[in-house]
Amino acid sequence: MKTKTIEQFIDDIAKHYPPHTKVEGSINDLEKIKFNKNECLFVWDLRLGEMVFKRGFINLLGFQNEDVNLEKFGALFHPEDQEYIYRLGQAAIRHSIKHPELNSDFCLYVSHRIKKSNGDYIKIMAQSSPHSIDNQGLISSFLVKLSDISFVDTTDAVQYKFLANSLDDELFHDLVYDKNKSIFTPRELEIIKEIQKGMSNFQIAENLRISKFTVETHRKKIMKKSESHSAEELILFCQRNGVL
Repeated sequence: MKTKTIEQFIDDIAKHYPPHTKVEGSINDLEKIKFNKNECLFVWDLRLGEMVFKRGFINLLGFQNEDVNLEKFGALFHPEDQEYIYRLGQAAIRHSIKHPELNSDFCLYVSHRIKKSNGDYIKIMAQSSPHSIDNQGLISSFLVKLSDISFVDTTDAVQYKFLANSLDDELFHDLVYDKNKSIFTPRELEIIKEIQKGMSNFQIAENLRISKFTVETHRKKIMKKSESHSAEELILFCQRNGVL
């Protein structure tokens, strides 16, 4: 299901949680957490659909803590990144609901672009892990830590790592990027993987046992579909859209 706004995303998640879930987790302990000027954190209560604790937004993004809520936070995501961030969040939470007995080992890492108060975009790593788990094993609130990683990642691609027991990595990936599965044909995907390895048209032809002319034809179609003008642009397109 496609989520177009942060409000829809929050509402969709909140539907899975009863209004009086028992919560265990100390907000006070978060005051003691040490982090640097390139980091901030918040607690997202899934029942209430709001941030119930915030620290460090002024350092990382230039906003006062009291001026940030979930709606504003989501609006700061780069427009090209928003849908995939929401899809990742939805798929991860659905997995946690399906396997409540395993939620203590849940951790989702997502790198994406976000806008600062001055209008500039930076690349951050968002690390989400359970802050409190209810008496049914469901995650009732998340601790989300944001770190500026612009100094090591300047790409436009949204990337993720989901650490969870009983996770089918391929199925999870398909849930997030399902609509992009048909962008390229199976043969075009084979050629893209060869391009990613740095292979020339001649080498690709030899590896796939097809003619160089066939490779060139496929390559033209691939570049047109992705609106790319170089191998670098193609690989970035594929990473951004979950093709690779």
